[in-house]
Amino acid sequence: MCRTAGRAERAPFDVLVVGAGPAGIAAALHLQRHDARWAERMLVLDQAHFPRPKLCGGGVTLYGEAELGGLGLDLPGSVRAFDVARVQLRFQELRMTWFERAGRVFRVVRREDLDHWLVGQARARGVTVREGVRVTDVRRESGGFLARTDAGEEIHCRVLLGTGGATGVVRKVVADPEQPARVSRLLEVLTPEPGASAAMSLREGSPCSTSRRSCAGSRATTGTFPAT
Repeated sequence: MCRTAGRAERAPFDVLVVGAGPAGIAAALHLQRHDARWAERMLVLDQAHFPRPKLCGGGVTLYGEAELGGLGLDLPGSVRAFDVARVQLRFQELRMTWFERAGRVFRVVRREDLDHWLVGQARARGVTVREGVRVTDVRRESGGFLARTDAGEEIHCRVLLGTGGATGVVRKVVADPEQPARVSRLLEVLTPEPGASAAMSLREGSPCSTSRRSCAGSRATTGTFPAT
């Protein structure tokens, strides 16, 4: 069982999920689909309020769509997306191209739409998702974990899922301090019109600016999306 200290109510949460992005919500939905009673036994927290901007390449592969289908979900029209029909990788003189007979190799989606929709699907199935709650500390304790929030709450749980990414508080607690973290650089380009193309290049040591953060280097993940 879990209990929430600092509040009058007591909630029988066995699983605490820190991070309500696709990984956290998918984990919650998998549990709920396995047994509907799990919806009342878990809690999902996220420091953001949805929909929220999310810098991401936004690629949803056919494998990802199959996973959504396994959860009984299908991307609706409210999730803005476009199909990518061909992917080509180039390295020096080598080229490798993928085509998809079904019409696409993958979709590029707007993450703020996708994440907001997934949170809504979890709530529709009875999962408790609390927004605007930041977990500030996580400790191991007898029988599970103790998580503290910026609201002064102490949440005790048997199972803790850290799905807040590489910079999340859970990862910082459980990660090997001797293992250095790897940080990738990401550029998101909103093209002015549907069908427009964008070209980008990074040179060694050249600075770039994304979401008010400066970065330098020669490697980046890029995603393009037609602005509407």
